[in-house]
Amino acid sequence: MTKATHTATSPRLFAWLAPLVLIAAITFAYHDTLSVPFLFDDTASIQQNLTLDSLWQSLRPPADSGVTVSGRPLLNLSFALSDRLGAGTLAGHHLVNIAIHAANACLLYALVLGTLQLSSVSRYAPRFPHAHSLAIALLWSLHPLQTESVTYLVQRAESLAAFFYLLTLYLFLRSQTTPPHRSRFLLIATVTACALGMAAKEVMVSAPLLVLLYDRAFLSRDLPSAWKTKKHFYLALFSTWAVLILCIIQSGSRGNTAGFHAGTSWIDYIYTQAFAITHYLRLAFWPSPIVFDYGRELITSFNSIAWPAALLIVAIAWIFKRWWHNRPSGFLGVLFLAVLAPTTLVPVATQTIAEHRTYLALAPLFAGTVLLFARLLGEKAACFLTAALSLTLVFITLDRNRDYHSVESIWSDTLAKRPTNDRAWHSMGYVYLEKNLPDEAKNSFRQAMQLHSDPVNIMGYAHALTKSGDTGEADEAIYLYRTALAAVPSTYTDVYESMSNLGLLLGQKGEYDEALRWLNNAIALAPRKTGAPYNLGSLYFSLGRYEEATAPLRLALSDPKQGDAASDLLVRALLSLGKTSDALALAEKQTAAHPDSLLLRLSHAQALAASGRLDAALAEYQAILAQAPAFPSARTQLGILFFATRRLPDARRELALAVTQNPRDAAAQSTLAEVLLKSGEPDEAVPHFEAALQLAPADRKSRYLLANTLLQLGDLDDAIPHYQRLIQEKSPPLAEIHNQLAIAYAQKNDFAQARAHFSECLRLDPKHTGASENLRRLPAP
Repeated sequence: MTKATHTATSPRLFAWLAPLVLIAAITFAYHDTLSVPFLFDDTASIQQNLTLDSLWQSLRPPADSGVTVSGRPLLNLSFALSDRLGAGTLAGHHLVNIAIHAANACLLYALVLGTLQLSSVSRYAPRFPHAHSLAIALLWSLHPLQTESVTYLVQRAESLAAFFYLLTLYLFLRSQTTPPHRSRFLLIATVTACALGMAAKEVMVSAPLLVLLYDRAFLSRDLPSAWKTKKHFYLALFSTWAVLILCIIQSGSRGNTAGFHAGTSWIDYIYTQAFAITHYLRLAFWPSPIVFDYGRELITSFNSIAWPAALLIVAIAWIFKRWWHNRPSGFLGVLFLAVLAPTTLVPVATQTIAEHRTYLALAPLFAGTVLLFARLLGEKAACFLTAALSLTLVFITLDRNRDYHSVESIWSDTLAKRPTNDRAWHSMGYVYLEKNLPDEAKNSFRQAMQLHSDPVNIMGYAHALTKSGDTGEADEAIYLYRTALAAVPSTYTDVYESMSNLGLLLGQKGEYDEALRWLNNAIALAPRKTGAPYNLGSLYFSLGRYEEATAPLRLALSDPKQGDAASDLLVRALLSLGKTSDALALAEKQTAAHPDSLLLRLSHAQALAASGRLDAALAEYQAILAQAPAFPSARTQLGILFFATRRLPDARRELALAVTQNPRDAAAQSTLAEVLLKSGEPDEAVPHFEAALQLAPADRKSRYLLANTLLQLGDLDDAIPHYQRLIQEKSPPLAEIHNQLAIAYAQKNDFAQARAHFSECLRLDPKHTGASENLRRLPAP
């Protein structure tokens, strides 16, 4: 067995200087990433991850969904911690990612240096191991391929697993180069680090085996000796696989997005990985083009990868030969293959090629490259060349990080490099929706569907149809949502938004029961997400179910897009429930928090009016309109206030202008109709009642007034269906509605129907003198 002693002691100055150089270089390379927004999987894994609310709960990450944190409790815990570190800001998460990367660079430096100082590698080691170790760590940490694992938050999975992988190897090395009384403690720490890594990402699966192979390559020099002298340690180390097995079970097969049952042909996946590995190697030495997301493309023909496969087979044979003869290059090759093995051999359906998988694999590759340079060019020349390369890579990395500065820029860059990536088209569709460009969004989602017509892309296209606001496209969107939702489990991407939008569209079409079911299902699926609570509260409000509207509207108050609208509706719901003081308190609180919001000021004015402070309300309405004359909702409420105070000419003027500015304002249409009725102009009132009901079919008061107006005008055939619908909905005043309907039938000489409805009116209200008198006047049957 080779003695695990060092051939030289690193100078104290270099021992401090090297980590500082690494940290400074990494800080410079990633200093402008602190404001990079949440991207792609970040949303589900961080923003909408309810388990991050509690540190204890974070140890049980979401299961069965296939999100990045599924089955990775330590990764999930790290996001809970960085969320608290940055007080919920992006900067906190990014700082932790950069810190982990810097720690990995320092660990790699220490591991390489410690290995080069072992007597067993003295004939291979350079004379300046400190400089070469620093060169390797710099080249590895500044390479632009690492940006995805550092700048893209959720890919902390790679860097965190690499941290524990490197820490496991380094602690084991230290355990063999320290006095026996410290060695036992370091071996325990090695096992602990390995177990923790198993809870970070599945790539750790090879770590126990690689420790054994490291022992064989650099310490014990053969496997039997390594096993015999440290059998109990290796049994403990291999037992850490139990942690990984438990994590995989907890993940629920990662929502069937990975594994042999993920629906991806294994042979096609292997063909694709043959190309992927050679592609990674090319990018390591010529990092262009670097791609954020490669999509789900598979290579289905061996002819397409014949040459890459041949080169890969030759490389693997060479690595195996070098490993068999116990050469350091053999160990480096095995480490490279072992890190890539989990995602090479186990199909990942959602992304067949991913640059972040090379994060740790680049370490043995660059270590071998720098040491080869040292032998071929001389040690000083190799160090200078590596320093020059590292400097060049810093600026390439800085440039690459600029692509991450917005969601639009990263997906535009991806599409420019991979135009056949349906996920990139899908994501660009969302970018356009965010920018309120529905036509461009439809084109993007349509491109995604043409490339891959799966339920997720279909739902995306339906989102664009919904956003366009074209009533002619609503039926198509409803059909697409129903089709897609029937084909996927609730854990799929886009299901929440699809449920929410489907509920919204069905509510607009008057299919209320199904609409309420979908909206409630969406909220139950993801209580933290926005959209569905507002849609549900709005639907309950339109149905006059104000008490039921309050709970979802309170949830929606935190919605960054619809929070003001939710507050406005909640104030109005509370007013409708007679809870004037609660409504006023809420309106004052929201207005104080957001004084520039005209909508919140409007609801505050409504609460003031309801509480009897009419002068204050009038002043607020007029102040709002002075600031925003084209704010029809404020003009509507001012008209309603004038109507309530019997200022009919003023009410008519304001409401007529409000309807002109926004013909789709149901409240303006219905109140203007009432003003016209009070002004003795029933003919003019009818079209406004009809417009109000077209916009708000559940407005029972407007329907009742319209039916009465039509009856007054003698339009019996038009009046009767409105009365019938009100009776079907059991709308109050139900007895009077039966009486009015009976009068309409009597005027049509349909005395049987008239008699039946007069009788029903009297059954509901025996003291209804009008119905009693009307019934007496009917001809005898």
